[in-house]
Amino acid sequence: MPSLDKPLLIAAMPDMGSVGGIVIDFINRHTDGRAFRIAKTAYPDYVITKDGTIQNPEEGWVYRHSDGLITFGGGGPQPREGPELHCICQDVIQLTQK
Repeated sequence: MPSLDKPLLIAAMPDMGSVGGIVIDFINRHTDGRAFRIAKTAYPDYVITKDGTIQNPEEGWVYRHSDGLITFGGGGPQPREGPELHCICQDVIQLTQK
């Protein structure tokens, strides 16, 4: 957990009309943010093949911090199952309460 005094937190999942994910990806590309925490999906609903083997994709959402700013989200799709989405939202809420 970074040591920041009253940081601004921006959190968005990619499937929020796609705008939320685009904004987070843009902010992450234009700031010197460093990853400090990753939330990963437990049960992706598809598989990929690589060199003839079937693999689970590595999907996740990254918390980054820089200059009083914390971002969460961007990247891949949002969780597909209600309980998983609820768990990730609770994680973001608990981080803001700290």
